[in-house]
Amino acid sequence: MTASPAPPAASVDTPVLLVDSRRQPDGSYQVVVLVSPADRPPVELCLSPGMARRYAEAVIAAATRAAYEAAVLAQLVDRGVEVKAAARVVVGMRETAPPLDHEATAPLAFTPIVAHGSLSPMVDLQLHGEDLGTLDLASARSHGYHLLDVVIGAELDAEYCRYLIGHIGVDEVVATNQLADLGCYRFGYDVVETKPDRPCSLAQNQAPEST
Repeated sequence: MTASPAPPAASVDTPVLLVDSRRQPDGSYQVVVLVSPADRPPVELCLSPGMARRYAEAVIAAATRAAYEAAVLAQLVDRGVEVKAAARVVVGMRETAPPLDHEATAPLAFTPIVAHGSLSPMVDLQLHGEDLGTLDLASARSHGYHLLDVVIGAELDAEYCRYLIGHIGVDEVVATNQLADLGCYRFGYDVVETKPDRPCSLAQNQAPEST
């Protein structure tokens, strides 16, 4: 499991959203989203790679739509349209726009909103239909893109593990440890200090000379 250590995507009043990957007994990986509300037990979503991509797309779509709606409002207000009238334009657009894919993120729901007063784009976050808070635009996008990074990394983890076992001939325990160690090289965890003390687990095996 070598998930990226990016900071959780959350605003001040929003529960922490963590993303990780988890190796399954058959060698495949699931992507795990952990929601940690301040006032209730944490909720864990386990997603296949395909569902994780769909989840990420839904989050990014909500963020992009929020940014677009805020831009429309700003443009109309700059041209002299009253805020309430400009808001009615956005509401009308929502009625004909493609529906948000809340099914992909259930029981979470990411909904684009525009903040009153500042007209800043935000993403409203709900769990089982109950409000949890809001994400600012950067945090919402970070969550979506970070999840894509994790799912792609998880698929590469699975392929690396298969190669170590099937082509180099290490056992599953060594391959799993090698994946855990890979985080040092992907994310810079104490790389310099670990090299002298922890020689490569593949030293006794013949690794390819070139990639």
